[in-house]
Amino acid sequence: MPKFIIPTKDKFFSKFSIALILLILVILIGTVVLHEPSHTYSDSFFETIELISHVEANRMDKQIVSVILSLVGYLLQFYLLYVLLEFTLDGKLRNLFSEVKMLKKVKNMKDHYIICGGGRVGQHVADELITAKKNYIIAENDEKQFKYLKNRNYNVLNIDILDEKEFEKTNIKSGSWLMACLGDDGDNILLILTCKELNPNI
Repeated sequence: MPKFIIPTKDKFFSKFSIALILLILVILIGTVVLHEPSHTYSDSFFETIELISHVEANRMDKQIVSVILSLVGYLLQFYLLYVLLEFTLDGKLRNLFSEVKMLKKVKNMKDHYIICGGGRVGQHVADELITAKKNYIIAENDEKQFKYLKNRNYNVLNIDILDEKEFEKTNIKSGSWLMACLGDDGDNILLILTCKELNPNI
């Protein structure tokens, strides 16, 4: 079964920027082409905007230019719409809403288990907690591993685990248990000390 690859945010903004730059160039070129000594550049600029917006031009001697500008304007506007739709359909907005939903879910948790690190050990712990019907959240800082866990319906947040402000998203102050499952012993010790400061009873 083929994998559905979600483009990065940079790819979206790159496509959107290219389309926007092309549209601006068409407007500038149209302003220069339609300019006449009897008109100001401001008049030519607004006339170009009207043409690209599909408003009929009154200057019949510029009919061919009008058709070209209107056609290019249509194409670029459709391209902009396509990029926006691609952004939406690729799951970016869905991911944003999903993240907000997960944060709200964690915020309402009480006496929950916080698993730091979603590797092999962290997943095993989560599986045991799911079987026992316990509330839990996995904190994972690796984006690739986060997507892996999310696709398998684990409760997971993509945060910088060693950043105190970020870690507070796990609702640490209402948690009862902490599982330090990071790959580095030093990071685990630092994490435990930080968590004891945020919640001495955990």
